[in-house]
Amino acid sequence: MPRDGTLYDDSLWRAQNRERAQFFKTYYGPLGANSLHGLAIVDTISCSVLYANARFLASHGLAPNLEMPALCAAVHGRGSTPCGEGDAACPAMVGAKKGVEHRLTEVRPGGDGLPARTAEIVVIPLTFQSQFGRRSEVLLVEKEQSQAAPATQESEQEYHAAVARHSADAILGLGLDKKVRFWNRGAEELFGYSAEEAIGQDYGLLVPDTDIDRQEYQQLTRDFEKKGLVKNQQARRRTRDQRMVVVNLTRSHVLDAAGHPHGSSEICRDVTLEVLLRELIEHQLRAMNVIHEIGDLLHSTHSVDEILRLILTGVTAGQGLGFNRAFMLLVEDEDKDGGVLAGRLAIGPSTGDEASRIWNKLSKEPVALPDLYSRYEGTTEGHDVLVNSIVRSFRVPMADDSHPFVRSIKSRRAKNVIRGRLTDENKQVDAALCAQLQSDSFAIVPLNTREKPIGVLIVDNLITGLPVTEADLQMLKVFANHAGIALENSRLRANLERRVDELDHLTRRMQETQARLLQSERLSVIGEMAARIAHEVRNPLVSIGGFARLVRKGISADDPRSDYLRVISDEVARLERIVQGLLDYSRPQQTLDLVDVDVPRLVHEIAAMTRLEAETHGVSIVERFDPALKTVHIDGDKVRQVLLNLIRNSLDAMMREGQVVVETALVGDDRFRITVADNGPGIPKDKRERVFEPGFTTRQHGTGFGLAISKRLIESQGGQISLRSEVQAGCTFDIVLPRRVHIEEREPPRS
Repeated sequence: MPRDGTLYDDSLWRAQNRERAQFFKTYYGPLGANSLHGLAIVDTISCSVLYANARFLASHGLAPNLEMPALCAAVHGRGSTPCGEGDAACPAMVGAKKGVEHRLTEVRPGGDGLPARTAEIVVIPLTFQSQFGRRSEVLLVEKEQSQAAPATQESEQEYHAAVARHSADAILGLGLDKKVRFWNRGAEELFGYSAEEAIGQDYGLLVPDTDIDRQEYQQLTRDFEKKGLVKNQQARRRTRDQRMVVVNLTRSHVLDAAGHPHGSSEICRDVTLEVLLRELIEHQLRAMNVIHEIGDLLHSTHSVDEILRLILTGVTAGQGLGFNRAFMLLVEDEDKDGGVLAGRLAIGPSTGDEASRIWNKLSKEPVALPDLYSRYEGTTEGHDVLVNSIVRSFRVPMADDSHPFVRSIKSRRAKNVIRGRLTDENKQVDAALCAQLQSDSFAIVPLNTREKPIGVLIVDNLITGLPVTEADLQMLKVFANHAGIALENSRLRANLERRVDELDHLTRRMQETQARLLQSERLSVIGEMAARIAHEVRNPLVSIGGFARLVRKGISADDPRSDYLRVISDEVARLERIVQGLLDYSRPQQTLDLVDVDVPRLVHEIAAMTRLEAETHGVSIVERFDPALKTVHIDGDKVRQVLLNLIRNSLDAMMREGQVVVETALVGDDRFRITVADNGPGIPKDKRERVFEPGFTTRQHGTGFGLAISKRLIESQGGQISLRSEVQAGCTFDIVLPRRVHIEEREPPRS
């Protein structure tokens, strides 16, 4: 029922609140089932009861299996009368308005089989933000007791004694020796001992046998002896059946007629449920904050490994969800029989000592969870070895429907294993799985997107031995939703980046193809020009050169005209070489003549051919061979032409004595390198990138086509030629070729 009194459409109202009701049932159901008091969670916006335990429903005369959510008006017996924001009698509305925890007392008349009774109601606003983004819920804790008939003929003293005996709170009378002398009905209900069993016993009977509880009792005794009063102190006490209860106690002196203390009285109020509820709320608040903080971090990174480490850090950190160990398994090879669930990463200590050492170091000073991630990486280096060896041992086929990990993923349901038994299926898991995890109690939480499974998150408390509760499981499911989204976003981004890279690659290939087409077009034009030049220029040049040489023979060497004729002859010869180079470069690419070539022999023959010319320049030629490089399958004639050109270029460049080194070497398993290096003057930096351009030369009498032709001959065999040079430090040309050239390798490979 909404606050304005209008009626909801029943189907719409239930659909909007059913998931919220299930959320609170999961969290508060186990606690409410064992509670001695009534529990209910009320949404003050829709005026709906989202959760109520059986005791709460019974106190309002309702069946214990009442379907939730239910309208407040129906639960409280108002029929169709709405509560309304101004209804001061509604505890939930009062709690929502005040926004802080408070108590109130409600007198309930008898009727419909229920006796007259008084209810103490504790109202706790739930200030955490649930996964539904709401802050409107209020928790009600009802403690009921029947109203006793008022005394009519009792004395005042008897009346006071009756009040003490029948008080709902536990009242104890202690002697100076700390032995029990008075024990009321409230004490019997709280601690389980009858008055006959308790009277005469030492008070220490109620103190739990732990160091922290004994220290608390000793401190209480010292405070009482010093001040004579201890008021509203919270402590743990032990019941007859060895349960632990949390009480709020007040102890004061009992004085005799002369005003001297001859004992003490202690009033204990059971606040166990309130403490548990407060801890549960704090756990929810902390867990939601963890999910929010880790969620921000998850969506700020795109590395799968970093996302996995963030997830596992948030699950195991004390500032996070606080589990001892966490394992992440991801679905891989989905195209092969549905894929395999493979262990990827884990975080967790191997022993209790290691756990204490890590987290004590991390918790020496308060640190926010986002900062903890980077600190954890440095602190835990060398740890997590055992858990990562465990997680990497998992490779579960996705087709194995008998495996609980696979069933969890495919059913999209989290599963809890306690002492080797699946709680939702009530069946034992394979003992080998427990042995592999080295734990028989753990939780399995699936990570899925709408379209496909991603993996599973496995958590346990191997070190502390604490069980994974249903509330923990619910929080892990919310956390897993964020983790799954982050992992899927990472995969999508990786796919997008891969597609972008592929597009860039295709674009570059297209640009290269376009450049080659333009180059081919230019070469075609150059070829046509070269043919025309050959027809139009070459014959006149031959005639000019021939006549110049003939005229020069007819005059004496002392005649000044002899030098002019020599210059004419030399320049004509240079023009003939340029025309020939242009013709060679523009000539259509020849087919490869691939044969087996002995590389050392080829290099040695070329060195022998150029050694006489080198000696005239005062240059020595040095050969260095890699003994592992022998026979290759290449076009030997074209490589011979390139090496001759490179060696002669080096000889022409060196103006003084020097050295040319020809060296061979293997490059990987399928390629080899021939290096030609000299110690000549080198090439300036601004000219190095242009040395392979046709027509570009740094020599006075060069044609500019030698290196361009060499580059084409090497690339036609799927190889590369490159230059390394420093001024005054010489030039080094590296030729890299496949050890076995194939026809399809004529297109040069990408660098």
